[in-house]
Amino acid sequence: MFCIYSSTSGLVRAARLHPELAAQYAAVEARIGHRFRVDVSMAEVIAEAATGTVPVADWLG
Repeated sequence: MFCIYSSTSGLVRAARLHPELAAQYAAVEARIGHRFRVDVSMAEVIAEAATGTVPVADWLG
């Protein structure tokens, strides 16, 4: 579901669709001390998913 090559908006969309899996990724991220990607952490993705500010039409870009 979550791919390091996905756009940030794609990751946000995936987090909205699969919040439990996103939370598991965030837990692993916190446990190992590394971000999901260099430019974005799963915690940031989850926070953005909660705000609902990324348009659905933009999730591929």
